[in-house]
Amino acid sequence: MIDFNQFDIDLNKMIKLTIFALLYVSIYSIVSTRRYPYLYEGFDTDDLLNTTRLDLIEEASKNFTGWDEDRLDLPVERRVLQLTRELYYSEVLTSDKPWFISFVKTKKSRQDFWHSEHLNFACRILADEYEGAVRFAYVDIMKEEGLKESFGVITVPHSFWIENGEASETQSLFIAYE
Repeated sequence: MIDFNQFDIDLNKMIKLTIFALLYVSIYSIVSTRRYPYLYEGFDTDDLLNTTRLDLIEEASKNFTGWDEDRLDLPVERRVLQLTRELYYSEVLTSDKPWFISFVKTKKSRQDFWHSEHLNFACRILADEYEGAVRFAYVDIMKEEGLKESFGVITVPHSFWIENGEASETQSLFIAYE
């Protein structure tokens, strides 16, 4: 059973969410290997951008569990990898799958700089949803200065879509799950 108190969600909101979930006729069947199964319970697969679900994701993202992979039982294709120069050349540039790569700072200089953590949480959810069709990785700018300079990253988080060896820059500081 999930302890929702850890997510700082008020009881009224949880009751509404439960009622909302029960009203669905077509309930999404949960695969036991989902990273965060409570983000899928009661939501139709055609309605994953439902406002109630997005609110739940927003609340859950405030409880960042750390940069280390928390689900080593998942296939590597469904994980958010910490990208190094070597992995970039061996995995990303030779991949037949697109990659979403985020440049982040894993050690916060101030508590209110939560943006990189929030982006990593969103990428974990998306890696789960795309099931390997799109790969996800992050680059710690303090450890991989060369990659940071190669991509011209000045602010973090900063993300790129890489497909067929070509990189497209996303909107700077773009961190939303939506």
